[in-house]
Amino acid sequence: MELSSDQIRQQLQALLNPGAGDQPDGTYVPWVIWVRDLYGTYAVYQNESDGKLYRQDFTVTDLTVSLAGSPVEVVPTYATPGEASATASEGEAIPPEQPTSTLTRHLLTSMLRSGTRVFNENLQAAMVEAAQAGDAETTAAIAGILKKQVAATEASITAVIDEPPASPAAAAPPVEEEAQTLATPDDRETQVRDAATSLLGAKYPGQLVTITKVTVEDAGEGEELVSEVTFDVLNPEDETDEGTLHTVELRVAPDGTPTLGEPQEASATAEPPPATEGAGGELPGLQLSDRPTSRRRFFTPLKPTLLEEGKTATWVNVINLGTYEHDEYGTITFTEDDFNSWQKNLQAGVFGGIGPDGKPRVAADYGHAMDDPSADPASQKASGYICDLKLEGERVYALVDFTKPAAESIKNGEFSWWSVSVHPGINDKTGNPTGPVMLGGALTNRPFVPGLEAIQLSDLRPARSVQLKRELADAQAEVIKLRRKNFDGSLAITLDHFQRAGVPPHVVNLARPLLEADFDSQATIKLTRGGRTSEHKPGEVIALALLEFAKVGIVKTGEQTFHQTTSHVTLDQALEEVKAENPSVRQKDAIVLARKKYPHLRG
Repeated sequence: MELSSDQIRQQLQALLNPGAGDQPDGTYVPWVIWVRDLYGTYAVYQNESDGKLYRQDFTVTDLTVSLAGSPVEVVPTYATPGEASATASEGEAIPPEQPTSTLTRHLLTSMLRSGTRVFNENLQAAMVEAAQAGDAETTAAIAGILKKQVAATEASITAVIDEPPASPAAAAPPVEEEAQTLATPDDRETQVRDAATSLLGAKYPGQLVTITKVTVEDAGEGEELVSEVTFDVLNPEDETDEGTLHTVELRVAPDGTPTLGEPQEASATAEPPPATEGAGGELPGLQLSDRPTSRRRFFTPLKPTLLEEGKTATWVNVINLGTYEHDEYGTITFTEDDFNSWQKNLQAGVFGGIGPDGKPRVAADYGHAMDDPSADPASQKASGYICDLKLEGERVYALVDFTKPAAESIKNGEFSWWSVSVHPGINDKTGNPTGPVMLGGALTNRPFVPGLEAIQLSDLRPARSVQLKRELADAQAEVIKLRRKNFDGSLAITLDHFQRAGVPPHVVNLARPLLEADFDSQATIKLTRGGRTSEHKPGEVIALALLEFAKVGIVKTGEQTFHQTTSHVTLDQALEEVKAENPSVRQKDAIVLARKKYPHLRG
């Protein structure tokens, strides 16, 4: 086992900030040193107390990081992406090494050689880590793999759901007593998967091979294993390649020797079932209860899925924040404040009861039968309980623990939708107003609000598609956040170097929007210097040009040499420069200072 770059960074932070953090007396001592760039044997960090950059060597022994030698001050300068944002004090640039990550490198190696088995569990972490290391190519590659996994998972789930149950006549014959010593189905599948990984890797060199499904036929002791392997082939060098799904027969002899058949292309997806339409033939934007009550009901779809043994609780996307229109209730808006009130009242037990775990919860039923006091008590039985709420972006999720009969009815397709009930406000036991309350929910057969996610009641294998999508979105958001942070740090260093080089403030202000536009820009410009060609974004080229001008003759505005004058400076430029030096100066005084600084403006 080896430390990841993030783990190394964390240990370095602690070593460089001794005594920081929570103190015994309850106070907190903040960190003042932050690691900016991480390399194989050294790091570049910044000390907030003096704003300077330092290089610090370190060693890693038995998963423990130790500092080596004394820090050496380095000078901040502009550097292109992938290069160090510092130069040595002697003026030599730190070599443009790409910060490496042992974990990411290990995961990518496993991905290319062994399908998806090794790195699946840490895929999102690897994507974030690659972004932290500034490795855009790896980050994009992992994001593409995640999307492919989601598509393959949805296809596999659809195939499992649509597969008709086996007839009794097709059932496997009873296992003889002597067959009890055979390996388990999981062992046989692992043996086949490992063999397929090795053979397919050799058959498709340089391609990304992802095994999505393995089906192994029953075999007795000492018999040949016959299996069908479904896999996806993707060319990682071709951005337009969306991958191709294949199937292949693989046989494993009793002595363990595998034989691979000839792969055949297969259909990647199955057609989804047609959407259920409303009474008018169209899916309405929002459906509410017909009863004249302030209780409002909203609907989300339930997908009939296979249940894992003993699993009945799942997160349900019950409503999305936003504004809806309805003939009876008019304009209805749900905000984050509404969600906070729903969550607070649920946790406080304002409505509902206490579950076996001692925590508050509210009941769900069938068709909102609990709303009708005259209904048969047998029809008012619970279909499940809302135990918790969470907000992800604009989506509100409820943790619903379904009863076993309700879970079976969903699996059997007896109920197709879930309806949540909310109330604009009730009074608690003390008579005080509570604000918006979530009263419960119901299994029903009605249309849904477009955009809500279908319920998944099991952890199906392969991985959960909905959860993968959420994790992918979270990882991508984290990557963008890290990119923004790194970009802002580099921009600050660039602007600081402009100031040190003597580039006039008004020139910097004119160039800054172009530098900031580089964050979202896809355009690049090729430059050749010293016989080497490199690609840069437009803002980078402008920054390079300004720094070169500074080397050959730009001086602070206002200073003159025998070959330079300031007669070209306008009043607006002079005012901007004065205000940059003294932001609180009044306009009248700024004009006086500008004319004093530039005699040609006094006329």
